Amino acid sequence: MSKIKQKYSPVLISLFLIITALLTGCFNDINKETPNISRGLIAHYTFDKENGHTAKDSSEYDINGTIYGANWTQGKINGALNFDGINDYVQIPDNQSPPPEHYKDIDQGTISFWFKSDYIPTKNAVAPLLHYGKQKPCNVINNANGGLIIELGHDPLHNQSKRIYFTFFSNGCELYPSLCFDSRKNIRENEWHHFVVVVGYYNNIRYNTGYLDGGEIFDRHYNFANAFTAEFFKDAVMHESLFLGKGFWNKEVHYFDGKIDDLRIYDRPLTTEEVVLLYNLK
Repeated sequence: MSKIKQKYSPVLISLFLIITALLTGCFNDINKETPNISRGLIAHYTFDKENGHTAKDSSEYDINGTIYGANWTQGKINGALNFDGINDYVQIPDNQSPPPEHYKDIDQGTISFWFKSDYIPTKNAVAPLLHYGKQKPCNVINNANGGLIIELGHDPLHNQSKRIYFTFFSNGCELYPSLCFDSRKNIRENEWHHFVVVVGYYNNIRYNTGYLDGGEIFDRHYNFANAFTAEFFKDAVMHESLFLGKGFWNKEVHYFDGKIDDLRIYDRPLTTEEVVLLYNLK
């Protein structure tokens, strides 16, 4: 048989696609559909209400958050919430209730939001943006919380760092996380930034990635695990709290000083094209 007439097998084609994804970091674009930033949206907090103590969820789940101290302000997209870095935070749904029950079943998805930091601590502290896990700190150093945290800074483990981190503790209150990557470069204060973390799987291959200001962070730095680890809400050991602007570090509660806008949570991994669409929203 002529080699010209031979066809590549489906296995070889799949292998080629996976290798291509590995080289480009675009696992979530292999089998993409028509971009749709509304599909799979399970929580959407626009922070456009600009009054009261309720953070309205505009997704079909309609699970509002409760605002403790944070004030309404101008955001990247209409309104936003301003946190003072002392004791301001949002809990979803409130201090008396655990997070929405269906979060326990979400094993892949996307978290997207805008933030503007007025101050990133560089001495024995972090600036927590989003926390899911325990209601109170673990009796362990670092930000162990039995779930996930997205935070700025990581001193003293990373000396005077101002990077953004996505960290997961699927092993409970342990010293070391099961997954942690950071932006490798510092985040500029007093500027709006768009951060997205994507977790998913394709043909039984699991993956994670991050985006900053519309571009995939190809050179992200893995402190624990690697790009083939996929841990999301379902993998959390603790399902006690969902905070914005509040989290734990070295057995203590810490708070975010700055603004947060347009928080979106999806139960599916967004594609690069969809992340760019979110970044370009006005």
